[in-house]
Amino acid sequence: MSTHFTEFLSAAEFMFLCGTQIDLRNAISRAYYSMYHAARLVGERYPDPNHGIGMGEHERLCKRFIHAKGDRKAVAVGYVLQSAKTARRRADYDLGASVTHEEACDVMEDARSFASKLALCSLYDDEDGVVAPTPGSTLS
Repeated sequence: MSTHFTEFLSAAEFMFLCGTQIDLRNAISRAYYSMYHAARLVGERYPDPNHGIGMGEHERLCKRFIHAKGDRKAVAVGYVLQSAKTARRRADYDLGASVTHEEACDVMEDARSFASKLALCSLYDDEDGVVAPTPGSTLS
């Protein structure tokens, strides 16, 4: 059975509303993965600036966007994705630190707007299956 990146965001929304420490951690993780899977739909079109250099696929995807020459929207997407990746790593692995509601809220807000921001990238294609921005939106 297949799934769609939006289902990760739906799960994150539910966990975020529960509000316990483990729910906030899981919300951050699921929100990040909603962004990661959406970004994969577009990111492979951008050149890999680190070809041949050993690094994880998640970091490699961030770098594809961050190093997108002449595409400021893609660069911004890359930094949002990288920030969410850092928050996800902290939420999943730094169990001695508390995750605040504000931290989770920041990641959730980024995840909610991520698909629309991704659709503004120059190499986005309507065939990617990412929701395009609504007319009149003021996304930056």
